[in-house]
Amino acid sequence: MTMLLNPPTPTRAATRSEVPWLITVLVTARKLLILALGMGLLILAAGYWWTVKAQDQWSEDYRQIEKLSQAAQELEWATGVLDGRLTPNDPSLLAPPRPDQLLLIKPAAARPLRAEQGVAVPVTAPQPPLAY
Repeated sequence: MTMLLNPPTPTRAATRSEVPWLITVLVTARKLLILALGMGLLILAAGYWWTVKAQDQWSEDYRQIEKLSQAAQELEWATGVLDGRLTPNDPSLLAPPRPDQLLLIKPAAARPLRAEQGVAVPVTAPQPPLAY
């Protein structure tokens, strides 16, 4: 009974040769799996971050290219205005119309007003509203 109340304390730790080989293999496999899982999570997080960052950078670059393209068109138009190169052959730039391109149409004569036939319109004084 005294043995159960006070179990013997080991005086030394078990050496590697005393541990069964199956336990050694399982502990080593567990350590390797934890390392592989950690590396996999790091790679996954890095890939996700790179994807989001790349998409954000692409969107920003695309907006900048659009602004530069618009500025280039405005500069091209302004240069054309200053140099007097606005011609009717270039539809992207403004040019006054030539007289032979104008189409003049005479306006139609005004039609006389006529009353609708078959519909009697009662002539009454407008009624004031009942209350406000």
